[in-house]
Amino acid sequence: MEKKFFILRHSDKPDEKNPESQTHPGLSEKGVEKAKEQKAREIKEIIDNAPDRALIYIGGATELARTKSTAIAAGEGLKTLYENDETVLVLIKEEILNQAGKTGSISSAIKKIIEIVESDENKNKKIVVDFPLFVKELSFDRRWDAKKDNFEYYDYLDKKYGDNEEGAFEEWSHTKGENIEGSEGPNPETVAEEYLFGLDRLHEFAKKYFPERPVVIGAVSHRWDLDAAILKLITGEVSPKSFKEISDEKLTDTTEGATITIGGDQIKIVWRGKEFEVKIEEQNE
Repeated sequence: MEKKFFILRHSDKPDEKNPESQTHPGLSEKGVEKAKEQKAREIKEIIDNAPDRALIYIGGATELARTKSTAIAAGEGLKTLYENDETVLVLIKEEILNQAGKTGSISSAIKKIIEIVESDENKNKKIVVDFPLFVKELSFDRRWDAKKDNFEYYDYLDKKYGDNEEGAFEEWSHTKGENIEGSEGPNPETVAEEYLFGLDRLHEFAKKYFPERPVVIGAVSHRWDLDAAILKLITGEVSPKSFKEISDEKLTDTTEGATITIGGDQIKIVWRGKEFEVKIEEQNE
């Protein structure tokens, strides 16, 4: 069975010049606009290339509001893009919860989604379900929480490299989370493996309810963790060498993401306009 995924970095955070959005917590107004326009267009291309009757579930997020808000804003943009398209139905979180009734629970939302997707009028359409949930394998705080000792490692990198995030990431990929002062951060190899497991778990979750439909899974996460997952997929390791060769020592921007297709014994990754094909046994070596 072929599995398809896409994973994006969250949109722009608020700062001194760009205040936080009132409707999309964790994002600036510029970030909301970017998600509704640029990210929605990126996802639209994925939807247009998905198999007939595909269920596209934009369902993965971290516990930080900016990832969920990015997914929600992108869904709103998709709703507009497909407004006059009778072959694609976009269901966004707000309308799903409204239709599900007063409880607003996940179980009632799932029942409503199933009802809509399986209705006669929608049985031959592609369905986009934009309902982001926290996926523990994508967790940010569990790895970089300021309340835990492992944040000391990030402080160490921040003091050493300042605005040079690429330099900090390169050292992280080299030290695997350990530094000369003895503080410890997350191992990028483990982060990458957990990310891939989390995406696969989302796929199984969607397939459980829609076994007869092709499923495409989408998620929104954070740079560093996302970069580690991409490098691990393409090269089988997270290292300064893979960072230099694959990404030209440039971390993911807020407009970037990757698509992943797993089928047979191969993984195909499309990232920054380049296509990489890796045999699964090679990726696991």
